Amino acid sequence: MRSVASTAEATMTVAVSHWPPRKMTTKDGKVSGIDVDIMRELARRMQMRVIFYTCTWIRCQTMVRLGSADFITSASRTPDREPYFHFIEPSYAPNGGYAFYVRADSGVRIEKYDDLHKHIIGTTMGAKYMEVGADPKIYWVRTTGTRELLRKLKSKELDVIIDSAELMDYFLKNNPDEKLAIAKSPYVYITPQRAYMALSRRSELVHLIPRFSTVLQQMLDEGKIEAILENYR
Repeated sequence: MRSVASTAEATMTVAVSHWPPRKMTTKDGKVSGIDVDIMRELARRMQMRVIFYTCTWIRCQTMVRLGSADFITSASRTPDREPYFHFIEPSYAPNGGYAFYVRADSGVRIEKYDDLHKHIIGTTMGAKYMEVGADPKIYWVRTTGTRELLRKLKSKELDVIIDSAELMDYFLKNNPDEKLAIAKSPYVYITPQRAYMALSRRSELVHLIPRFSTVLQQMLDEGKIEAILENYR
């Protein structure tokens, strides 16, 4: 394993899926978003280079689990991920609520939890929704991400999709034509989960975990992360 004598000689690699406004990717590999800005600032303060790899959410997790990328971001801390990921403290944001979206002309409404049992629900492979995700009465169709969820909803392959309220509300705000076709249901699933940057346990950067934590805490204390969030509101 290559030794890293100083952070100035080191590179951090970050696996990025498309999850606006936190992570936005293009077909030609360009990346932007809240998490991208946070990781660039973290790397700058650590005097490290940062390289981003674009992938689906499930593929990004596999890359980090195998050590072919160092970091993923906006990861919920769950027991099944602990053997593979070091979750860098502190958490930098709440994961907030997950909302349910339907075709505006479908007549489907999710007003309470039990309504989920009546419909085909689309989700993203590798996403963690705690109690909702473990409910055997919910019929799930798992997709590669938000783009496929929306395509399948519009083609009537799905009745409902679940996604981050932050993500979908941002998408609908910036795509007014889609807002006419897609409706947000009244029921929102609030989760206590928080967002972490997670480092592969196979990464050569594991010895830098205390420094990553210190710099991340400084960014929070200085209001730098809040300023980045404000840029996307």
